[in-house]
Amino acid sequence: MAKQSESTATARANLAPAPVNSPDHSNSGPENSSGAGVAEGPLGILFGLIGASLFYLFAWAVPLAPIERYFLGHPVAVAATYLFAIALAILTAKILRVRRQARLTDGLRDEDLMPGLPPGAGDADRWLAQNDAGRVASWWLDSLDQLTPTTRRSPLVNRLAELLGRQSNRASTRHLSDDLREVSARELDTAYDSLQLVRIIIWAIPMLGFLGTVIGITQTLGGLDFTDGSAAVDRLKIGLYVAFDTTALGLVLSVVAIFLQFPVERSEQLLLAEIDRRVGKLLADRLPSDDRADNPSAQIALLCDGIRVAVSQSLASQAELWRNTIDEAQEHWRRVADDGGQRISQSMLETLSPVLQIHSRAFDDHADALREHSQALAQIEQQWGDEITQRWNHWNAAVEHRHQQWQQESRATGRVGDGLADAMLTLARAVDVLSQHLPPAGREALAEQWDTTGPLNVSSAATAGSTGVPTDHPESDPRDPFADDREQDPNPAANSRRAA
Repeated sequence: MAKQSESTATARANLAPAPVNSPDHSNSGPENSSGAGVAEGPLGILFGLIGASLFYLFAWAVPLAPIERYFLGHPVAVAATYLFAIALAILTAKILRVRRQARLTDGLRDEDLMPGLPPGAGDADRWLAQNDAGRVASWWLDSLDQLTPTTRRSPLVNRLAELLGRQSNRASTRHLSDDLREVSARELDTAYDSLQLVRIIIWAIPMLGFLGTVIGITQTLGGLDFTDGSAAVDRLKIGLYVAFDTTALGLVLSVVAIFLQFPVERSEQLLLAEIDRRVGKLLADRLPSDDRADNPSAQIALLCDGIRVAVSQSLASQAELWRNTIDEAQEHWRRVADDGGQRISQSMLETLSPVLQIHSRAFDDHADALREHSQALAQIEQQWGDEITQRWNHWNAAVEHRHQQWQQESRATGRVGDGLADAMLTLARAVDVLSQHLPPAGREALAEQWDTTGPLNVSSAATAGSTGVPTDHPESDPRDPFADDREQDPNPAANSRRAA
């Protein structure tokens, strides 16, 4: 059985990855479980003194007979009142802290505190989560560290963190029940010790009352003078009143403090019991149990499963190692290529920079020449434009002048045509008149001539007939410059235009 347990532990050790900067949880413990009880003592004393001082300031400002009798009748009563105020302040601070912790505990769900597998968990991590309680405790502590500061101050989280810190160094949960009992008993002892000062005050207040009674009786008996009988009896009664009033005040204050202490202590005990219950349930539900420790078959199956997972984890680790090696080699060659490219770029830049500067200057000179040429072309274009504009204006003026001349000639031609029409009309009338005065032979000749040559020749024939000149071969009138033209052109209108 011992050999099987050793082999199982060996398999768990092989499966567990090497911790890298993992936090040390061995000393994890409660942060505020006992420190709060220690802090309540000084704070209770301070606030108790302040409260008692305010009370006596009020008693001095507003004098009342009961207060003066019971609280101001003897210095021992004043001391008992101050002790009661301190106890009351401690109990008040205690109940406030217990209620705040109870609210924090009730506000936490079990699902919020349960751990999960780490990111990128593999088969080995899942096997460890089912069989290695120490590894699960470490993961659980890491998840608790991710909680908010207010949540981490909860007594439930503090108790859970302390138990997980103890369990993180163990592979099994064999001692978990002992840890639960030990931590629970320690918390109960801490809660009981936090009210130790209150118990002392509750015990001391009646003792102070008895002390005030003894002192008062002693002072009264010591000051008795029986020479004055009635006055002595009155002084005795007053002294006994003061003496027994301190005892009554002490007993009343102690009883009140006891009744105030009980609910406070009971509330804290209930809170601790609830924390014990929830912590035990959480640990039992999440941590792997040791039920198979007494079963050899289960131990062997667990060992075989661990070996299988260890082999797969080893293969995965080797593959990851090869992958990292290849990635590093690729990164190295990439850096080498980048360095080579930078050096080549730098050398090309150093080599081509002078050439590029020369070409740049040449391009600048060429650009200047082109700019000058463009300016010259612009000037030439401007000159040509001005010249063309001048010629165009001159041509427009000439065409306008010729158009005016043509209009004048058209008007003159119209006037000539009108005169020619009038002359033809007059000539026709003259022919008619001459034809009326001609003999019949002359009329026939005139008619033939009219049919063949037109009205001008008719008029000439009529004239010749009247004068005896033959008309077969008419001759041109030397005074008529258009005679030859009329002979050549049979159109009387053209002849008339030429005559005009």
